[in-house]
Amino acid sequence: MHFMKPRHRFLLVLLSCAALCGCDEGLKPSPAAVQTGYFSGVIRYRHWPSSDSLHNLRLIAFRSRPASQSAIIYGALNGTAVLYPSALDTTVHLPYLVDSTVYVVNAGSGTYAYVVVGQQFGPNIQADWRVAGQYTFDPANIVPAPIEIPPLDTLKDVNITVDFASPPPQPF
Repeated sequence: MHFMKPRHRFLLVLLSCAALCGCDEGLKPSPAAVQTGYFSGVIRYRHWPSSDSLHNLRLIAFRSRPASQSAIIYGALNGTAVLYPSALDTTVHLPYLVDSTVYVVNAGSGTYAYVVVGQQFGPNIQADWRVAGQYTFDPANIVPAPIEIPPLDTLKDVNITVDFASPPPQPF
C-alpha cells in the first residue's frame, strides 16, 4: 500500500469500510429461499372404491378450509393450495390400489389449516371432487388439524388415513 498515492489509499480504505459496514448479514439466503419448506408422511388406504370412481387422487394443503366442493380443486388451480403431485392431469396422481404411499411435499413455509387427500370421483375435473381423507392429530377424531411448516426444514409425520368407505365430513 506504500506504493499507492495517498488519494488512492484513502479511496481503498473508504471502500473497505463501506463494504464491511454494508455486509452485516453475511451470505443470507434470499427471502424467496427462506419461504420454502417441506412436509412428509404416509398416506394409508382402506376400502378402495371401484375404478370408475377413481379419476384422480391428490394430496392438497390449504391455507384455510375451502368453502365449497369446487374450491377443493380451485385452490390448486389458482395456486393458493399446494398440490401433490403438482402436475394437474389424470395421468400423474397418487398411486391407486396400494396399501400406502410415502410422500414429501415442497411447500411454502407457514401454516396450512387443512391437509387432505382429494378424490376426483367423476369425469369433471372442475367439479367432481371430495375429501377422501384428512390430516388429524388422532385418526379416530374427525377434526382436521393444522400443520406448521418451518422455513428450510421438513415437518415429518403428517400421516393421513383414507377410508373410502367412510370419508371425513366434507368442509362445506
